[in-house]
Order: sequence, then structure tokens, then C-alpha cells
Amino acid sequence: MHHVERLRRAGPKTSSVFFASFTGPGKKGPVTRKRQARSRKNMNLPSTGISENGLKSLLAGVVAAAFDLPVYEITSPSRCRAPVAFARQVAIYLAHVGLGLSFTDTGRVFRRDRTTVAHACKIVEERRDDACLDACLDYLEAALRLRLDAREKYQRTLEHENCDGEQL
Repeated sequence: MHHVERLRRAGPKTSSVFFASFTGPGKKGPVTRKRQARSRKNMNLPSTGISENGLKSLLAGVVAAAFDLPVYEITSPSRCRAPVAFARQVAIYLAHVGLGLSFTDTGRVFRRDRTTVAHACKIVEERRDDACLDACLDYLEAALRLRLDAREKYQRTLEHENCDGEQL
């Protein structure tokens, strides 16, 4: 009965399904949604074949170079200054529109809620009326596609080599 009472007190963030043991307290206790998210951190996204962290680094690198900002500010969990927040929104927009990720997958990459992703896409789309920003976004989408194509070609060359390093 102790575990049931503990689960009731824990609230909606835990579930009895995720308890490590019902016979005694587990080493880490119940698995929360936060802990589940950490365990999925490096899952490959199906549409890109890149891990979430790799995709986040790729998007942040491309956008940081265009906006002349450090990458760590774009990947920061805090809101930061307005220019940084907008650059992050552009990275989110590129993940959704440029790569075709869903709001949920994009949110998982950037550790944001899907509604935040939808808001970011709306903000960037509204500002696309500016010809300069529109050209910048087109350039960023092309740069992102080039980096992904280069990565795919590199992966294919690795697949064609056997264990001895000889070309097939």
C-alpha cells in the first residue's frame, strides 16, 4: 500500500507503470516524464536519420552563423535576449518547414512544447514579408540542405568501405 500512496502524492507526472519495483523502493524511484525525455534524448529522428542532439547542433550552427550569435545561446533553455529568441525561433522554423519535422519532434529537439514550436513558426512566417528576412531564410534552408546532403554522401562512402578499408 505504501507505493500506491506514494504514487497518489506524486501527482500526474508519474505513473504506476514506470515504478522500478513494487516490492520495495527502487534505486531512483518512479520514472518521471522528465527522466523519460532524457532517456529518449539521442533517438534518431525518422525523417533525417540524425540524433536529436546532432540535429539541434546542426540547426543551431547554421542559424548562429547567419545571426552572428554563439551557438550556446541558441541552444540555451532560457529565453535570452530578443535577437537570440528570434534566432532560436528561426532554427525551430527551419526544423519544421525545412526538414518537415512535426511540431512534437521539433519540440523534442529543442526541448520545447509543441505549442511553443507552433508559436515560433507563426512568428517567423509573419515576419517573412520582409524581403531581407525572406532571402535569409531561403539561404538558410539551402545551407541546411547542403549540409545534410554532404552528410548523406559521407555516410554512403563509409558504407561502401569494408572492414579492411578497401573500396568495394
